[in-house]
Amino acid sequence: MTDSDHMPLYVFAKAPIAGQVKTRLQTHCSSQQAASIAEILLSETLKRCTEFWPGELVLSVGNDSDHPFIQAIAAQYNIKVVGQCAGDLGNKMQNTFELYGTPAAIIGADVALITQNSLGQAHTALSQHNNAIGPSEDGGYYLIGLAETHASLFDGVDWGTADVMAQTMARANDHAINLQGLEMIRDIDEWVDVVYAAKKIPELAFYLRQQRLD
Repeated sequence: MTDSDHMPLYVFAKAPIAGQVKTRLQTHCSSQQAASIAEILLSETLKRCTEFWPGELVLSVGNDSDHPFIQAIAAQYNIKVVGQCAGDLGNKMQNTFELYGTPAAIIGADVALITQNSLGQAHTALSQHNNAIGPSEDGGYYLIGLAETHASLFDGVDWGTADVMAQTMARANDHAINLQGLEMIRDIDEWVDVVYAAKKIPELAFYLRQQRLD
């Protein structure tokens, strides 16, 4: 195998514990239903990443890495599970790159609509010692791939807001860091996103019908 065959993609996730995941969905469903939706989205994300990412896949868990669902899905896809450090999302991503090394990429667990094109382009960029970033429709980004660590990209960003992508690109420009743009993809954060994703993910559509949430 070549080095690119081992290049890691870290899927950032949380164990599907009611009240700790997908809280913004609870305007339309219960905390337990939101957790079940999170399970479906993580499963779909891992399925697509397993199929489309040529390198190694690692599940990075921000709360309970020993949770039965996390352990079961990791076994299903034969992937390693690692924990995350304390701090905000920027701290967690920076620590991942510094602790485990580069080149590598990080993706969110709620990008269940990730495409072969975007993952393939990110892998190619990293294989050529370039960086990559995938913008999401909500103003953030769903993937970042770095050929080497750049702590400045994660400092002073207002995580969880619509300014994340713009602030990250501004920091990249300030520090002469080139970030190759990938296609824009929709994160599944709000209820309208769940309804949209259900048209493309049969398991999610079935669950919504079963729970009378459609």
